[in-house]
Amino acid sequence: MRYSEGRMLIIWGHNEAIFKQYTLTKKSWRGPNGETAIVPKDEGAGIMISAFQCREFGFGMELSSQQLEIVNEYRRGKKYKDEEAAKTKRGSSLKLPLTKSPFVLEFE
Repeated sequence: MRYSEGRMLIIWGHNEAIFKQYTLTKKSWRGPNGETAIVPKDEGAGIMISAFQCREFGFGMELSSQQLEIVNEYRRGKKYKDEEAAKTKRGSSLKLPLTKSPFVLEFE
């Protein structure tokens, strides 16, 4: 799909997924005398993955060090739109330099 002036339109999708440590442990084999493995009562520790994807670049997108440098140059001196929220969450309303690609993030 293209804009009228010839630029390509790229549509990005975003989603999150949480993977839990003991999600699939509710079922287990039984031994000949009925013994089973100990099953944890909770789902355990989890990792959330937040990612962007599109048809053109696939899942996530790695940035080279040169691309990351260009992005950081663009961000330098810029503030977040909600300055108060940024100050509360990050301690400053200024955008900090990125150290890795922001297209796939993992949270505990």
